[in-house]
Amino acid sequence: MLTVQEDVIRMTKGDTASFEITIFTPEGKVYNLKHNDKVVFYLSKTPCMSQGNIYGSLQHSPYNEKKRFLLVKEFENKLIKLDSEDTMYLNTGLYYWKCELVYANEEVNSICGGKFYLTCDA
Repeated sequence: MLTVQEDVIRMTKGDTASFEITIFTPEGKVYNLKHNDKVVFYLSKTPCMSQGNIYGSLQHSPYNEKKRFLLVKEFENKLIKLDSEDTMYLNTGLYYWKCELVYANEEVNSICGGKFYLTCDA
C-alpha cells in the first residue's frame, strides 16, 4: 500500500508502488522533461540535505555520491516506481526521500523531498 500526502510517503515494505511528481520552474510553470533529462529518487536513513536551494544549480550533488543512500533510482519520466525488491531488505521505520532533476548537461536541481515511512503489512 502507498499513500502520499504532501511530502510524506507511507509504503508497505515489499510492495510495488508508483507516484508521479510535478516539476515547476522558478516562475511556477510546469517543467516538461527534455531529451536526456532524468529524475533521480533517493532514500536515506538521515535527512537528504540539498546542497543549494530548490531552484539552484548544483555542481557537486549527491547524484555523484550514491553510496550515501540506501536506494537510488533513475527515471526518464516523472513517474517514480518502487519495486518490491527496493524495500524488502530495509527495516520498517522512518526514512527520508528526495528527488533531483538531472539535466542532460549533468547540472542538478533538488526538486522535492520529505519523510518516508516504511510500514509492515497490517
